[in-house]
Order: sequence, then structure tokens, then C-alpha cells
Amino acid sequence: MSRITNRKTGCLRWLPALAGLMGFAGDLLLGSIKPGGRGLYGMAQTGWSGMAYWRPALSMALMAIAFPLYMLGLYAAARQIASVSPATGRRFFVATGIANLGGLFIHAWFCVPQIAYRHVFDTDGPEAALALTDRIYRALGPTVAITLVVAGAALSYLFVAVLRGRTPYPRAGAVANPLVVACVTVPLWLLFRNSPAFYALMLSTPNLGFLSFFLLVAVRDIRAKREGVVWPRLGL
Repeated sequence: MSRITNRKTGCLRWLPALAGLMGFAGDLLLGSIKPGGRGLYGMAQTGWSGMAYWRPALSMALMAIAFPLYMLGLYAAARQIASVSPATGRRFFVATGIANLGGLFIHAWFCVPQIAYRHVFDTDGPEAALALTDRIYRALGPTVAITLVVAGAALSYLFVAVLRGRTPYPRAGAVANPLVVACVTVPLWLLFRNSPAFYALMLSTPNLGFLSFFLLVAVRDIRAKREGVVWPRLGL
């Protein structure tokens, strides 16, 4: 019985990393189009006019599964961090948990305008489609900005905590962070603005960062099991 339980527990540690892969796949569904920013914030892309409706729909479905699984990974990471600094572990979980709750909303901010743009483009033309998406972005922009600020603060806290040795991860593990990944993907996209591949890569930045982080968490958990380490409970 214990072997079966251990095997199930071993599978659970990989679920957040699997969620990262799902998130990455969802981003590729949205980003694998012909780029060419138009309208407010340059969000509307040239390829939206021909995007199949099922792509943003499937992307949202994948994210609806991925983000709850991210919470499992964030909790596991917080327990690991609490083994070094209980206060850091608690702060990390609260900050990243709040940011994660807004993550699905941000993804919807990308998906819904694509569906609206495609529909209005087919019925009323490109100018009406652009006007509608601009109105959506203008209405929801402030809420998205708040979520991004919270996420940026949480990820910055994680980055500093790893570098300061307040986590069980090596300092090199600080690169497993969406903010660090963005330092690579965003400049590449700026250099190759007309490349669908680099646009899709840039769009997938957050989920690539989470994928790398949750892999780090899973590997650390395997090592702890071999060493007989038991992570402390996270007292909030």
C-alpha cells in the first residue's frame, strides 16, 4: 500500500509542471498567427481576421485547468521555501496566490477580443472589428494593470529571495522565473517583430517561466525525498 501511495504522490508533484506545458500550448494556440499590432496597445494582430474560433476557445479551456493546478505548485513551493524561512514561504504563497487568481482573467483578456474581432471582421469589416477590440481593452485595461503589478511584485519577491539564499533552491534557480524569461523572449520579439514564432514565444513568456519554476520545485522535492527531508506545513 505504501508503494502505491508513494507512486501517487510522485505523480502529483509533476502536475504543476504539466500545467505549465498546458499553458504553453494554450499560448501557442493564440500566438501562432501573422503578427502586426494595430489599435489600442497594438494588441490586435493582422492574423486575427483568419483565426479559427476553436483556437482561443481551446486555449481558454487549457488555462481553466492549468491555473488551479498552478496553485498546487505554488503551495508546494511555499512549503519548500518555509523550510528555510517560514516568513518568506508565507509571503510567497500569499503574493503568488493572489496573482494567480488574476491569471485566468488576463488570459481571457487575450482570448475574448480575438473571438470578437474575428466575428465583427467577417460581418462588419476591419474598422468595426478594431473599434470593438479597442473598447474591450480600454474597459478592462485598468483591471489587467492591477493584476500585472501584483504578479510583478510577487515574482520580483521570489527572484530576490532565491538570490539571497532564503529558499532551498540554488541561486542559479533564480532564472526559473517569468521575469527572467521575459528578458529573453521580449527582446527577441522586438528584434523580429514580423516573426510568428517569436511573437508566439513572447506571448508564452509567463507560462514558460512557470514551467521552468515548477520543474525546479519537482526536482527539489525528489531530492528531499531521497534525503528524508519532510517539508513543514505552511501556517498562515
